[in-house]
Amino acid sequence: MKKALLTLLATVPLMAGAQKIEIGGGELPPIEPIEKSVYDSAKVKVYYDYAYRKDSTDMEKWEKGQVILLVGDSYTGCADYYQMEEEALNDTLYYEKRPPMELLTKGMELLRNVKYKYPLVIDNEKNVARVQMKGITTVEYKQQLEPLAWTLAEGDSVIAGVKCKKATCSMGGREWVAWYSEEYNMPYGPYLFRGLPGLIFAVSDTRNNHVFTLNGLETLTKPEVIYLVANKNILKVSRKDAFKAQRNEADDPLGAFKMTGATIAVPEGKKTQKLPYNPIELE
Repeated sequence: MKKALLTLLATVPLMAGAQKIEIGGGELPPIEPIEKSVYDSAKVKVYYDYAYRKDSTDMEKWEKGQVILLVGDSYTGCADYYQMEEEALNDTLYYEKRPPMELLTKGMELLRNVKYKYPLVIDNEKNVARVQMKGITTVEYKQQLEPLAWTLAEGDSVIAGVKCKKATCSMGGREWVAWYSEEYNMPYGPYLFRGLPGLIFAVSDTRNNHVFTLNGLETLTKPEVIYLVANKNILKVSRKDAFKAQRNEADDPLGAFKMTGATIAVPEGKKTQKLPYNPIELE
């Protein structure tokens, strides 16, 4: 199914509303700078190995990527490392006035490695998150976060050479186990995980569908912006509707493509299959 979707992508716009790529000739749309809503500047950058299973029934097949946690004075941000690299490449090539084919070839190499599809920012004082869900259509919702009811548990582990303590909680219809270190006085972690007495070094659900493991940390000598992409094609919806849209895309990917205004040629009699659905939150 992945191969089929990649084939379909050749016939759709780079983004909704943009000029289409003509298969029989024509030109690529020009490179445009990424539209951003900037919230803060990060002073600390934390790297997490991210592994997840697209299909919860297949215990052997894993998707593996890299996630970045950016920590600022007022906001934290979390995004896919390769997505951020592709967006930085886009802007670099735009300001250097490079040809769009260069972005297409180099950018696709980066985008193939994108696995984490929930970029977000959190207002640390107000405890309000803005979360985007990237799919055929990107949706964004705003959520007032309730403190996670962590239970500090017996047990310890060593992760990235640092001794960590154990904690558990329930979130999004899953049970989670986290490992945190009080040596790093930052009550943050990947995705929406936060509120422990130290930086989260690892967190996973008890069925091992989504696993984050710290594999790097740096204090930035040059601050990096904490942002969300802010183009007009991102649909702002309720949290309930965001999860509904994600489920609908998995159930009917062809229908989701058509809703973007894409022109898609499907062989007569060919039926599209459902995509695996195993989101980080189930409810």
